[in-house]
Amino acid sequence: MEKFRELVQGWLGTFLMVLLLVPFAFFGIESYFSGGHSQQAVATVNGEDLTQPEFDRAFDAERQQMLSQLPPDADPSRIALGPLRQKVLDALINRSVERQAAEALGLIFPDNQVWPLIAQIPAFQGEDGKFDPNRFQMFLRSRGFTEAGLIHDIEVGGQIQQLEIGMSSAFTPAPEVQRLLALDAQSRDVGYVVVPQKVLLGNVHVTPGEVDAYFKAHAAAYQVPERAKVDYIELHQDDLRSKVQVTAEDIAKAYQDAVKSLAAQQQRHAQHILIKVDAQTPDAVALQKIRSIAAQLQPDGSNFSDLAKKYSQDPGSASNGGDLGYADKGQFVPQFDQVLFALKPGEMSQPVRTQFGYHIIRLIDIKKSDVPSMDSMKEQLTQAVQQQKLAQLFSDQVNDMNDTMYEASDLKDPSQKYHLPIQTTDWFSAQSGTSIASSPKLRAMAFTDDVLHDGKNSAVVELAKGDVVWIHLNAHEAARPQTEQEARPAIEALLITQKAQQTGHAEAQAWKKAIEQGASPASVVKINGVQWVTQSINRSSKLPDNAMLETLYWMPRPDQGHPSIKVLDLKDGIALLQVLAVHDTDASHARIPADQAAKMLNQIWAAQYEADFIHAIKSHAKVVTTSLGQSLLQGKTAEGN
Repeated sequence: MEKFRELVQGWLGTFLMVLLLVPFAFFGIESYFSGGHSQQAVATVNGEDLTQPEFDRAFDAERQQMLSQLPPDADPSRIALGPLRQKVLDALINRSVERQAAEALGLIFPDNQVWPLIAQIPAFQGEDGKFDPNRFQMFLRSRGFTEAGLIHDIEVGGQIQQLEIGMSSAFTPAPEVQRLLALDAQSRDVGYVVVPQKVLLGNVHVTPGEVDAYFKAHAAAYQVPERAKVDYIELHQDDLRSKVQVTAEDIAKAYQDAVKSLAAQQQRHAQHILIKVDAQTPDAVALQKIRSIAAQLQPDGSNFSDLAKKYSQDPGSASNGGDLGYADKGQFVPQFDQVLFALKPGEMSQPVRTQFGYHIIRLIDIKKSDVPSMDSMKEQLTQAVQQQKLAQLFSDQVNDMNDTMYEASDLKDPSQKYHLPIQTTDWFSAQSGTSIASSPKLRAMAFTDDVLHDGKNSAVVELAKGDVVWIHLNAHEAARPQTEQEARPAIEALLITQKAQQTGHAEAQAWKKAIEQGASPASVVKINGVQWVTQSINRSSKLPDNAMLETLYWMPRPDQGHPSIKVLDLKDGIALLQVLAVHDTDASHARIPADQAAKMLNQIWAAQYEADFIHAIKSHAKVVTTSLGQSLLQGKTAEGN
């Protein structure tokens, strides 16, 4: 039951984390409300509907999760939405199939477990660490969930987890574990040559006729992407600095706040005596011992150090009379910390129980932070107050301008109201742009329906901290086919690369044949700038390309008269690989311990069992993707747009 609880908690945390990740500003809040979409089915599983709102929520969550894994300056358009839509629909179908299978087996998720699990989610807890109903309701409203809907999703997830727990147990026989360890420990003597692409490109050329023929055969692949120009108003936080006034009263208040903060900062010098509670010393015995020691202490603590040296079981401080030195608040475990910071200098505590055992604590001294004069802090305080006021002014201005932009039909009135110029970008596409259009956030906003098709001002776009813009469409060009002249540079580069790779591959195949016939590799490989390399490798070896190491370990052992040789296409060139010898060794030389290897194999087998089970029950299920589902997979809306 405990294992089940841990697994459910882990699943629930992940489930809610995904929900919490999805912001409205990027995708549009309407996708979170079932009233905003038709309840038509995108697919049916054994007659049960999967609705469009379910698909939209899952799709937006998955897309946002993928975006969160991209670098900060990455282009959002890099995400291939077609495969992502198919992945989401497949996942929803699998979930439905598993839930139906769980119900058929009589598996249920206990109602009385839902709320205790929800209460443990940090996002729903107040500052006191307890469940906060207001935070929970705010979460539901912000994500467009009803309480019953969220509970239902949690119950379904828990129900499926029970099914998966039943398939998560796998056992790998010891010989299989030893075989894996032996393979991991195996080393190989290899030879190889790598011919970089830049070497291959040296003697390759293409003719105008080849370019013409390729363009005629592949013209549809060469497009000038959809592009746009936008007008924009930019607001810099630093431009508002002149409007910030710092008064003497502001400085005085900031100083008083600083004094309070410094007064709260104190270090306490303590010593303690510890009697551990463990298998050899039960709780009652440890308590009796610590009380016996406490009875021997002098009221003024003068013999505390001697008793600590004699009795304390803290190896880090006993030899030093239990001295713990100066410590900040929060440095010790809570039970110890709370008692320590309630003592007065020279005062000793009653026995205190922590996870380590029983302590007697004596406070020796309190060191408080020195409070500097206001004059010495004036410059620092002025800058801090100015920055705080500037940040607040900037935030207020952004909020005010956001409202104005929403109400305005273009940027003219906002420009006049805020005395900010309207500027215009150069042409840019969803994939690339210059100046402020180099921002992926701005490009993503520019190609939303609100800006591109509805002629609205955008919401605020943050380019960098303290730098925001609002945009309005200036001009738009639909995607169009490239002319042959426009496509020529790209086609020439492609054909040269293809020719070079083909030429290199053919040359490597000739080397391979010569070596198989008995020629020396070093004498066969004769291209300027490359040489045949021999090396002993193991699973951790570094080679010029990661694919080489993997391939060399997949290649067969060399047989007498049958060398193990392979030509490998690399990302930036060609490699010819040869396995010269294979050295098997004892499994004890493996990089991973046996228990870890067994656990890894068990997880692999368990995952395979689960995948096989889902495939089996899915193959017997009646799954139908509706016409609406097909439209969504193609990136169209329910209306076919």
